[in-house]
Amino acid sequence: MRRVDRIILASPTVLRTVTSIQVVGSKSSVVPRDWMKRFAPGLRYGNPQLHCDFRDLSAVAVPADGEGDAGEQPEESQESPEATKESESTDANVEEIGDQKEHVVLTFLDTTQHILNLSLYRHSHQLMQRIVELDAEKM
Repeated sequence: MRRVDRIILASPTVLRTVTSIQVVGSKSSVVPRDWMKRFAPGLRYGNPQLHCDFRDLSAVAVPADGEGDAGEQPEESQESPEATKESESTDANVEEIGDQKEHVVLTFLDTTQHILNLSLYRHSHQLMQRIVELDAEKM
């Protein structure tokens, strides 16, 4: 039985459609910390082109309303009401992303993204299983 375990643990996991994995969570949380410790090195070994990043949840900042390009002056007279509504909804989406809880963002070859909510997973191997399943679904 030990030989089978060694073979399984030593074989690299190859993801065929995932190009990057971004983990956003607090350093004290168990699932993101364990996943980065146990699974990220093996994924990087089996997928040399894979970008795997960890961002601390407290470091994810929401841009303030006054920030932006200093050289640009918005001209309200030329904007249509639809454009104003779109910009307001975009600002709301940025704030929602900043307020999100811990999550993992998977980026695929076709530049689509899938966000996994980490509060749904109790163990890091469950998260890894879901990543493998999503990779297989995209093929």
